[in-house]
Amino acid sequence: MGARDPTHLLHSSLLMNRRILTPVLGGATLTAAVVLVVLIATARHAASPSAPNAASGWPSAATTGVPAGIVLHPSGSITVSTTGAVIDSRDISGCVDIRANNVTIRNTRISGGRGCFLQVRIEAGFSGALIEDTEIDGQNSPGSADDGAAIGFSGFTALRVNLHNNVDGVALGGPFPTVIRDSWIHDLTRTVASHNQDIVSNSDTAGITITHNRLDNQLNAVGAVDLFGDFGPIQNVRVDNNLLNGGGFSVYGGCDPLKAFGGQCQNISFTNNHVMRTPEPGAFFPLGGYFGVLTSFNGRDVAVGGDAPGYRAAHGLRWSGNVWDDTGTPIGP
Repeated sequence: MGARDPTHLLHSSLLMNRRILTPVLGGATLTAAVVLVVLIATARHAASPSAPNAASGWPSAATTGVPAGIVLHPSGSITVSTTGAVIDSRDISGCVDIRANNVTIRNTRISGGRGCFLQVRIEAGFSGALIEDTEIDGQNSPGSADDGAAIGFSGFTALRVNLHNNVDGVALGGPFPTVIRDSWIHDLTRTVASHNQDIVSNSDTAGITITHNRLDNQLNAVGAVDLFGDFGPIQNVRVDNNLLNGGGFSVYGGCDPLKAFGGQCQNISFTNNHVMRTPEPGAFFPLGGYFGVLTSFNGRDVAVGGDAPGYRAAHGLRWSGNVWDDTGTPIGP
């Protein structure tokens, strides 16, 4: 795959696409296909060639997804509309649509593929969802021709989740805080016109926390953590203690002046992150991302680089403690 001009790596408006999912079985509060057989998870999701060693301390196949020994009950798509409902130990061949507060998904495998624009969708107006010890497999089959994500959009915590074979891992944007922690996003699906990112937001001020995740993007577009002020400002984001590997740039920082709301970025921090580079085993590119580690965090166009005087202080931007994973050498902003 040839290099792409970084000034044209724009996300394809995933967060603006609020499609209605295909109705699922019946009209019950929590609906699913009839359970026919029982499966036992003998291991968490198999590692990709770039998988980290569990001993490294970063999330891996051994620490994310369905724990070994969990009995899984096959199911079709599920719609949840009961507050506090729990989906536990399911093998879901379909989508999960959350239309209630404080819903929990745990010890579950979800593989919706083309039938799901989002494998797990938190509908507008709902919050408090917890997705833990779960595998989400997009099956290399995006929900639309070139788009789709494992989870979206706001008001949830993803904990020890293994996300793979989706165009995007997590798509964020909405009125509630969101947390992604101790999870592994990897093996993104490339299509003819896709812009691939492990975590992406085109508009968010409610608060995003991304901590202690492994974020792999083997493609040269777009990145590992991508913040774009396309449809609203990016504000109140903390990205701390993650392992970042690949993408066009490892990080798009949310402050690109060419974006409609890029000048309104505020309170964004990248701290204590490790960035992989070749020849470190499992790394994809020698510069972290194909083009480099960081862009859109300085008040200037991607092609210009450098800092606009006083820009970071005025916008509450912080870049500190970020290092190359192979040597521990600090990475400058």
